[in-house]
Amino acid sequence: MADAGIKKVIILKENLPAFLGETQQYIVRYRIVSEDKNRISHWSTAYKLDKPDIDVIPYSFSADSVAGTATAIWTPPLDVPSFDVYVNFNDSGNWSFVSTVSTNIYALLIPELSTAVQIAVQVPTFPKERFAGATLFESNSIAL
Repeated sequence: MADAGIKKVIILKENLPAFLGETQQYIVRYRIVSEDKNRISHWSTAYKLDKPDIDVIPYSFSADSVAGTATAIWTPPLDVPSFDVYVNFNDSGNWSFVSTVSTNIYALLIPELSTAVQIAVQVPTFPKERFAGATLFESNSIAL
């Protein structure tokens, strides 16, 4: 029987790559490889999958102007293995990508002459830009 060797593969959401921030979709494609790895198919066409809705999560954000540090900690969703962190200094509205982290805490040094600091955390996206549909939380601005 030809179907006897067919195997089903399930890829968990947390194993998907970053989604496209502009379209709020994952772009996926696949190829089939034989068990002995001697035969490989061509890549499939690209499929677009809508990302699931993202809920705002609980967080705490504080800044210490004397020490020149700011710290954010949040309750991570169960199915999100990493987070993109963005900061905004001086209430400029210009968000800068800082890092992708796999923990639920982030601390940063505040540049001298900064008058305010704000942080935002979102699920990983491509490109690394702020997207409202990917935001897990955006803190209030803290004056320094």
